[in-house]
Amino acid sequence: MPYTTGVAADFETDPFPSFDDGLDAVVLDDDLEDDIAQYVAAAFGVAWEFDFEAGDLFLTNQGRASLVEGVDALRQWCRHILLTQRGESPVLNDDIGTTLEGLLGGRTTDPYVLARIKQEVVGALEMHDRIQEVVVDSVIPSGSNVYVFVTIKLDTGEEIEDAIGL
Repeated sequence: MPYTTGVAADFETDPFPSFDDGLDAVVLDDDLEDDIAQYVAAAFGVAWEFDFEAGDLFLTNQGRASLVEGVDALRQWCRHILLTQRGESPVLNDDIGTTLEGLLGGRTTDPYVLARIKQEVVGALEMHDRIQEVVVDSVIPSGSNVYVFVTIKLDTGEEIEDAIGL
């Protein structure tokens, strides 16, 4: 067992014990690096690894859908949200996503359009409860694509830099 909550539970008398101590009571094993990796994976979850350019899942050598966890799962979420038109996903709330579709493909060098893209990116990504701040470092039009370079500050204090093609 990689970590325990430090709370003794008698599952025979109480099949649904309360763990009020939360993550503050986590007791780490000898292998601290593995424990931290498992905590980060649990904190950000697990996601299917999706190739947004090809429009398909990445597959393992065994032909199974590949999974990502931790910060990589958060990166997948960011891409998914930025490429999802607000209100058009059958599985997401209507307030999640962007309205970038009308801004892309046209005059993406216009300063007003670039400012709106920045606004949309910040607003969409800050919907995640673990993201404290999003700074759009630059928006670079390239042919029919737009690349957004962001710095994402997490509630853990960690910062992630990423480039996202729209």
